[in-house]
Amino acid sequence: MRIIVSVILLNDAPGVPRPKVCDPQQPACNHEPNAPPRPGKFQGNSARQPQIPPCIPEPCANLLGPSSPPFYSSPMVHVGIGYDVHALVEGRRLILGGVQIPHPKGLEGHSDADVLMHAICDAVLGALGEPDIGHLFPNTDPRWHGVASQLFLQEAGRLASLRQGKIINLDATVIAQAPKLFPHIQDMKINIAAALELNIRQVGIKATTNERLGFLGREEGIAAMAVASVDLP
Repeated sequence: MRIIVSVILLNDAPGVPRPKVCDPQQPACNHEPNAPPRPGKFQGNSARQPQIPPCIPEPCANLLGPSSPPFYSSPMVHVGIGYDVHALVEGRRLILGGVQIPHPKGLEGHSDADVLMHAICDAVLGALGEPDIGHLFPNTDPRWHGVASQLFLQEAGRLASLRQGKIINLDATVIAQAPKLFPHIQDMKINIAAALELNIRQVGIKATTNERLGFLGREEGIAAMAVASVDLP
């Protein structure tokens, strides 16, 4: 299935008049912020005449041109997306969100293979415009063998601080057919909030199954996806 998204700039849409720059020499144009719209020049029924928005000050008008900068102010909120998946294998502990969960199988990986923390880490790094977790902590480096993923999250938080950024919130979903994760979610939130020095209310964790579809539904692996918003100067 393909999803096509179209974006139309309001000031460039057909039939939408573009606001004029305030000019004190034009009596119809004033600096009152709540000035009513003026009727446009239109031949026909006056009730259907398009309305020209009141003029706006030059600094705002500069944002409406086709070659002008984006309509935002600094600082601004950046958003990142993270995704991770690992296979379930025998002989490994199952660690999710820093919590060891009783299960016959665990996730295979170079570190503790915590897909939830890895996805959140990538989301934070993405919001910062940094490379993903695989570049910062490659699985070819023996230093990260068996390491707890809290370390990766702490580094992502440190990078945000170095950029004078502030993590606003995180939201993540774990996709696992088994085991049941709801009883462990609160502990996961506590661990993630502690690693990033956040209030637990800034961390959202959800769990769902894959309705027995695909490799996740066959309990061959566990996946996680996350989004993070970071306020950057």
